[in-house]
Amino acid sequence: MEFFSEMNNLSKNSILFVLAFLPLIGILIHYFYLRPAIVYAYQGESDAFIKIVLDTLYPRFYVEKERFDLAFFLTKADQVIYRSSIVYYCLLSFLYFYKKKEYFQERANAFFYTETNVKSISVLRIIFFSYFIYLSYELVDELIAKQSLRLFYKPFHFLSLANIPFPNTYTIITIGIIWTSLHILIILNKKTLLCTILSLTIFLLCQCWTFSFEKTDHGYATITYVFLLFPFLLDEQTKNTLLFKSWSLQLMRISIAMVYLLSSLEKIVTSQFSWLNPDNLKTYLSFHETALSKIVIQSDVLCFLFSVGSITIQLSFILIVFFPRLKWIWIIGGIIFHTGTLLLMNIGILLNPWILVYIFFFDWANVYDFFSDKFRKEKRFSN
Repeated sequence: MEFFSEMNNLSKNSILFVLAFLPLIGILIHYFYLRPAIVYAYQGESDAFIKIVLDTLYPRFYVEKERFDLAFFLTKADQVIYRSSIVYYCLLSFLYFYKKKEYFQERANAFFYTETNVKSISVLRIIFFSYFIYLSYELVDELIAKQSLRLFYKPFHFLSLANIPFPNTYTIITIGIIWTSLHILIILNKKTLLCTILSLTIFLLCQCWTFSFEKTDHGYATITYVFLLFPFLLDEQTKNTLLFKSWSLQLMRISIAMVYLLSSLEKIVTSQFSWLNPDNLKTYLSFHETALSKIVIQSDVLCFLFSVGSITIQLSFILIVFFPRLKWIWIIGGIIFHTGTLLLMNIGILLNPWILVYIFFFDWANVYDFFSDKFRKEKRFSN
């Protein structure tokens, strides 16, 4: 028995050793193959494999290489490798301590679950899909506006694999009507889970169509992650009566915060602290001129303060998950950041989806009770 126990421990250690060195193999492949392959691709001499990778993961490469030098793409590739390795080792460390340390396991379970209730989720459902009636109109309108660009349509990822063409105006309008009908059914709590999955499918499809003109928009990043998890939140709601611990709601909050964190880290890694240089913001403002940007661009102090403020909010937003009682600091900061971006550079929309997802950081049970009592009183009065 001792022999088998020792063999089992040896096998586990061997697996752990192999797992620990996997990223190093990836780094070696990157430096001895991928980096030189990127250089050849930049010079128009890409091999078959790297061409498939670029066409699938980075179709804009062929357009952007006319705008940026080779060092830009090599730095981007290095970032992907380094960040992937960091994430990999973080996950590996987490799994190791989760299996080995009982105290760590208890703390992790407490962190990845948050207390919520069925009332709060009902209000979240109504707010979220009421907003999507507006957002679906925006997306449908954008797709109709792209009819004049049909000649430049390059199917995005799975659209190409499935051979899905760009829809004509009548098809888009039909999709919009069906999509809006699904949202109304969800708000009325009819076939909620099924309608949510169908609405999510249409949302992803519409995004793919809009991204099929060699321009990827990150305006829907956080709301997409939240939407992907929404069916699981609804499923949790149906399986509970009142208060319960939710993993999907907590994962929504973590996903939102992580987008801000990774976005800020990319800025820092790419440009180091030159991001805080007033000339950097001035360049962006010159590309997106507005009445307010014309004033700000004249002041180095304002440009520096706006840069420091934006990077601070993005970099620290992850703390909202660890200090939920102080959430208003990051909620207000985020609203100012996104509203400022709209006013300064006219980037984004007034009813910004990045701001909308902040609703998932609040408990809406009191709102549910307030309107329920109001509805009951009005019903008694009318009777």
